[in-house]
Amino acid sequence: MQVLPRRALELTVYLPRGSEEGDYEFELLDSHNAVLVSATGRAEIDRGLTRFTTVVDLAKLLPGTYSARSRRLPAGGWHSSTVTME
Repeated sequence: MQVLPRRALELTVYLPRGSEEGDYEFELLDSHNAVLVSATGRAEIDRGLTRFTTVVDLAKLLPGTYSARSRRLPAGGWHSSTVTME
């Protein structure tokens, strides 16, 4: 499980192996699947890993566990994981 600080930060999102380069969307959701944070970035492949970097502000989120997801734009399937806010 990924642990994130509750502040503004430059977040690097690592995508599943085999993901293509391109534009991606990242979201953090609460336990009711409401989107709390949304950001986009341009993914590139480096040494076999596909990743993108984006700026997000997590300062207003409460400590706890959240769902994180990303997808290729415009209509790729979502890849989900869980993150914890400190």
